[in-house]
Amino acid sequence: MGKVLDGGVKGCQLPHTRSLIIQIAHIVNLVIVTIVIIISVKQITLFTIEDMYMKTLKTLALASATALSLLSFGSFAQSVSVTDSTLDGAESQIAAMAHQTGSQYRITGASSNNFVRMTAEINSAPSHGLKN
Repeated sequence: MGKVLDGGVKGCQLPHTRSLIIQIAHIVNLVIVTIVIIISVKQITLFTIEDMYMKTLKTLALASATALSLLSFGSFAQSVSVTDSTLDGAESQIAAMAHQTGSQYRITGASSNNFVRMTAEINSAPSHGLKN
């Protein structure tokens, strides 16, 4: 049975109790560490997935913007400028340039002193309301 301690109180064997308490403390510590690791891994995984999602979205947005700008770049009007002695002559030069590329044109300006200087936009995609 147990030994009588200095107060006359009968107790259990001290070395065995201390060992049991230490083992329980190790188990509790292990459980706490495991819970912390699981929570950390879930958060890291959550952050990693969120980061990957955001990076993918950013990449897709950049790729879409690039593709759209390249597609629309082909439909921008090309600005041209010609000189001639008459308005009709300048316009016929612009019409010939547009005809070579199968495009339409829009005269954006004209001025004359001793000669006519005319500017126009030549569109690669036909548009409504432009001269041929």
